[in-house]
Amino acid sequence: MRIGGVPYLNGQPLTAWLRSDSCDADVEYVEEVPSRLAELLADDSLDVAIVSSIEAIRNPRVLALPDMSIACYGPVRSVRIFSKVPVQRIRTLAADNSSLTSVALAQGLLKESYGLTVNMLTMPPDPVAMLDSCDAAVMIGDRALLGVDAPHVLDLGAAWKEHTGLPFVFALWLVNDPAVGARAHSILRRAHAWGCARRAQIARDWSRPRGMPLDMATEYLVSIMQYDLDAAKRAALDRFSEMCGACGLTGSAQRVRYVTV
Repeated sequence: MRIGGVPYLNGQPLTAWLRSDSCDADVEYVEEVPSRLAELLADDSLDVAIVSSIEAIRNPRVLALPDMSIACYGPVRSVRIFSKVPVQRIRTLAADNSSLTSVALAQGLLKESYGLTVNMLTMPPDPVAMLDSCDAAVMIGDRALLGVDAPHVLDLGAAWKEHTGLPFVFALWLVNDPAVGARAHSILRRAHAWGCARRAQIARDWSRPRGMPLDMATEYLVSIMQYDLDAAKRAALDRFSEMCGACGLTGSAQRVRYVTV
């Protein structure tokens, strides 16, 4: 089975087992940024991938596995707008071309919370170049977690919670074929259980070669990130779908459809 995952710390509790000596499943693991994973899933180069949640909203072909996600409830730290000006004065926004959901979330929150319709410029995730070109930049993953030198910072997990009172789901396991999803589910549940039980160890292993402070990585995985998909997170996906439709970020707002397992 061809399985795709993200090259960020937040995805590791879902995928570390797949690369470990403990894994006895017949899998081929591919690691790519979220925007690329969506493309690989769309052309059937992958059987299942942890893909940006907006793809489940705008793509009627895909289905989500029903009980796993990458999510937060409140500040997330790894998905932030870094700005040279106060948020209310943002007019141009550089979007990380690795991201899908976070860019849509930024646009939706700026529209609904601040009444702003910003001009977007999609760029590689280079914060210096992004802030040279625009008032602000959306950064995701480890780069955002480590921080960017900017006078104004908006954590999108915190902003979403303040706006809606809900958690936010950044990514889901998505498939094109429900039969494939049912087969993948047992493998990915094992990966989920293995990784979530080892979050502190994963943080240690990840932080050392990347120069990330261990306390930052540990707090992030153990206390901030969530990996279930409960009723509140499903409600959050419905609310995000409504936002995307109302702000013109998707052709039509559809609810996420789930694999029956």
